[in-house]
Amino acid sequence: MPRRRMTGEEVLEAIRARHARGEAVVGLSLALPKLYHAARVAFGSWREAVLAAGVPVNVPRKWTRERVLEAIRLRHRQGPPLAKVWQDDMGLLDAATKHFGSWRKALLAAGLQAAPRQRWSRETILESLRAHYNRGHTAVHLIDPKLSAAVTRFFGNLDNAYEAAGLPHRPGRWSKRRIVDTIQDYYVRGKPIQFVGFKDKRLAAAAKRYFGSWREAVTAAGLLDRMPPPLVPHRWSRQAVIDAIQNWHRQGVPVTSLWARDMNLYSAGKVQFGSWRNAVLAAGFEPGLRAWTRQLVVQEIQSLHEQGRPLTTTAAFCEASALAGAATRLFGSWKKALRAAGVRVVSPAKPSCRPAKNRRSA
Repeated sequence: MPRRRMTGEEVLEAIRARHARGEAVVGLSLALPKLYHAARVAFGSWREAVLAAGVPVNVPRKWTRERVLEAIRLRHRQGPPLAKVWQDDMGLLDAATKHFGSWRKALLAAGLQAAPRQRWSRETILESLRAHYNRGHTAVHLIDPKLSAAVTRFFGNLDNAYEAAGLPHRPGRWSKRRIVDTIQDYYVRGKPIQFVGFKDKRLAAAAKRYFGSWREAVTAAGLLDRMPPPLVPHRWSRQAVIDAIQNWHRQGVPVTSLWARDMNLYSAGKVQFGSWRNAVLAAGFEPGLRAWTRQLVVQEIQSLHEQGRPLTTTAAFCEASALAGAATRLFGSWKKALRAAGVRVVSPAKPSCRPAKNRRSA
């Protein structure tokens, strides 16, 4: 059910009531966002709503040093805490900072005693966090911005400070302790630990953010011995590419099909020799041109699909340019070729590389 918006008359009554209680009637965009928005909808601006309510606007639109000092002294006489100006009068706070450098200096210029600065330490931060938590306050950046800044300075973020204080993590928020607990829980339930995040994208992202990698997160959970050993990357050289092509040829695999059988070799050949054709020639073979047909395109697409290869348009032109070009030529587009092969592909939100143009391949 949609929320009911305040009417113009209700806005005026709320403004008059605040004025009658001696409360500020300006700078309420953060303190009372619902009232502020309703006033702007009904009257065009907050100032017009205040004027329509017959309440004099205490703070002028154009700030000067003298007007800032007058507004601070007026606020002091009316009673709202000077330290809470950021909650209900951001206009005054911004003007004071602009003209005097800080709110504290503006208070001193107005002849008022500024509150002593809080000397933060890890212990005082944790005590304050526990006190706020016991009162049900979890949005620390709204309740106490100085404490929030101290948390960032000493602990990096609020979740780390919660862990140090021995407090439960906030609902829906990740922490190192929650990641470790989740990994151990998933492992006990029999989920495959070798897959990053147990195929849970949110857990995988959190593990990388807090630990740097999935393997480090598993190590923190005490389950590193359950992980398979890390893969050693193959270091390709020109001679290694030639040897691999010749080895595949001895096994009866045509050089024109190697891109589908060994994508790492295919990529290394292009890097080391400039193109796959040059790599095949260096290995002592004639690459030749493949005679593509509609049936052959369909068969190759189905073969790649069975191997679990990515078949988005971007991946096709990046990793199988010859097939993608033939599919486009024979079917009109890569997507039409996929439909002809009975393969359905969901494109990712952010492709890994751009389609290559005019790329020649064996």
